[in-house]
Amino acid sequence: GINAEYGELASSPSTRPFLVDFSHYLELDLCMDGADLIDESLNLIKGGGGCHVQEKIVAYNSKRLCIIADSSKRAKNLGGGGRCKVPVEVIEYAVNPVMKHIERLTKGKAEIRQAKNKAGPVITDNGNLILDVTFEQNLENEEVERIDQVLCAIPGVLGTGLFPSSMVDKVYYGEKNGSISVIENPSKK
Repeated sequence: GINAEYGELASSPSTRPFLVDFSHYLELDLCMDGADLIDESLNLIKGGGGCHVQEKIVAYNSKRLCIIADSSKRAKNLGGGGRCKVPVEVIEYAVNPVMKHIERLTKGKAEIRQAKNKAGPVITDNGNLILDVTFEQNLENEEVERIDQVLCAIPGVLGTGLFPSSMVDKVYYGEKNGSISVIENPSKK
């Protein structure tokens, strides 16, 4: 398998022989991952752990993306006041202008993610900062992909934690009663 997170790779010596990188495989049959929030149209927010750029690279280079999450991750829409902020990985040099452009272009409010167990900001595996963006308005299905494209077009942005529904094939929800619900993306059947 391909592991997107450096920390997991470094801390898992027993699984290291089974992990490879993209120098061996240019396309994967299947990517299975979790999500921080999933809307009714199967748009996702990922990146609570700060590894969304690598996760998006793996997902993009996979024939199918299946998400596994518990039912608490289900939402009507993304946005809507910050139940789950959208992470945006940014080169440190560009952080201030990027924050201004995010607000101007998307009406989102960006703040630098601060570390919880040390002083200062979170630094990604790529050596960059993360901006957490709050959208007060609900992001409708067609807006998610557009906002992702707008954010990624700002110089200094490496990627976002928005995964448009066009990337997602299925979502498996673990329900409170122990059952599993499977939601298929109708546009991917």
